[in-house]
Amino acid sequence: MKMKPKFFLLSALLLSLLLLSLIVGSTDFSSLLKSENFSLIFYQIRLPRTLSICFVGMALGMSGFVLQSILQNPLAEPYTLGISGGASVGVSIAILFSIYPLWLSLPIFSGLACVLVTVFIFLLARRLGGWDQRSLILAGVVISYFCNSISYVSVSALSPSDIGLAVRWLMGRFGEDRDSWWPFLALAFMTSYVYLYLKSKDLEYYHLGEKLSISFSAKNKVRVIAILLISVLTAITVSIAGVVAFVGLMAPHICLYIFKTVRYKHMLPLSSIMGAILLLSSDLLARVLFPLSDLPAGGIIAILGTPFLLYLLVRRSNDSIRSM
Repeated sequence: MKMKPKFFLLSALLLSLLLLSLIVGSTDFSSLLKSENFSLIFYQIRLPRTLSICFVGMALGMSGFVLQSILQNPLAEPYTLGISGGASVGVSIAILFSIYPLWLSLPIFSGLACVLVTVFIFLLARRLGGWDQRSLILAGVVISYFCNSISYVSVSALSPSDIGLAVRWLMGRFGEDRDSWWPFLALAFMTSYVYLYLKSKDLEYYHLGEKLSISFSAKNKVRVIAILLISVLTAITVSIAGVVAFVGLMAPHICLYIFKTVRYKHMLPLSSIMGAILLLSSDLLARVLFPLSDLPAGGIIAILGTPFLLYLLVRRSNDSIRSM
């Protein structure tokens, strides 16, 4: 099957999942249509939740591809590199010290912490031996453990009634008031997408490898800007949904397997759509299998993502971006 039919099928799958996400809920849709609270439930709860999940998934899917591509590391994504952990520290601090309004303090604190941690990770990786796979992942794991420790210590200092909600949020939770912040993420995602698409030719030099890319392209600042954009996107996703792991890892590899391309003009939209599909599917699975528990979608995707990461580590697949 050629590229365009596959792309249309993927888009159709995304639209189907968006509709299902709007329909599925504690109240069946036929009863909801007859309810006096239709406007409240649909427009203030279900629609923001669905759009929030969609844009979080798209942002993480695109972020995973960009990081894997420009770092030439098939295991790179915001979670495995510790970038998500940095954002969670900023959010935890804002919540712990009740810095209001939260709609403003959460993105600011998570963004600052995310950028600082990102810079530190790359400096540490460079000290450990460069931007190769082992150094980056090692630096990311170390920083992730440190950031997670800070986050959980901050959460433990909250009141007992808030601890349960905070833990579920750290696992990647939707269905909260923060879902209404999705327009901020949508704006940041579209801005980043347009920049990365326009700079795709410069970024594709990194498929040639670190030394050759520097020889052919003097615009190394494009890579730095791209990483900073990914950091900001990650910070906003963490502010809205908490830490959602492995979407950025899985989406590019699945698209690479299906579409057999690493061209930016193809992989940017494909990875974004696949990220949204993965996260919407996880949220729907959690709602269908455990309708009364409202399990975090991030927890479901982590269950799937962990064996996927182990598979990549063991197999060292020839289909990875690094080998193209």
